[in-house]
Amino acid sequence: MDLAVAMLDELRNGEVEGLDRQSLHQLYRHVLNAKIKIVETANAQLDVLRAKLKEEMYAEGMNAIDRLFDSEAVAKAHRYFKDQAEYLAIDEMSRSIFGRPATATERRQKYFVIQEGYEKCTRIGILGGDPNFRGCTEYTWIPAEKEHYDSAKDEVISQMVMPNRDLKLCRQK
Repeated sequence: MDLAVAMLDELRNGEVEGLDRQSLHQLYRHVLNAKIKIVETANAQLDVLRAKLKEEMYAEGMNAIDRLFDSEAVAKAHRYFKDQAEYLAIDEMSRSIFGRPATATERRQKYFVIQEGYEKCTRIGILGGDPNFRGCTEYTWIPAEKEHYDSAKDEVISQMVMPNRDLKLCRQK
């Protein structure tokens, strides 16, 4: 160890035969330039690899999007979210009309019965041939009054459109 330290001192002080300070400076400069060149080359190669990786990731992403559309996963997810939005809208509508959550039938049929259908007396007359007994002799069916839910009239749900697979994503650089 002492020998190595002594040789480094001699080198530093310019006491090594055949090696002067100018030669040592040129050697250091040559080594430094070589290291700079190695770093620049490695950086250029990393830039090329980074660009290739970005392109491959973009291509894989587009392929994944295509596979999602081809497998109907996007359509199913869109329908699911739209159905959930309609479910909540129908439930809210029921709560505002009746003060209660929507029933399964109301959610499925997408309408509410405001007033059940009923028979209304439309003619009063003599019953059983006795003039003392008067009552309804003819009834008319009054259909139920229904409130239909139309998702096309719902501001939020009508904006839920199926994504277009042909729209190209912007490439970020």
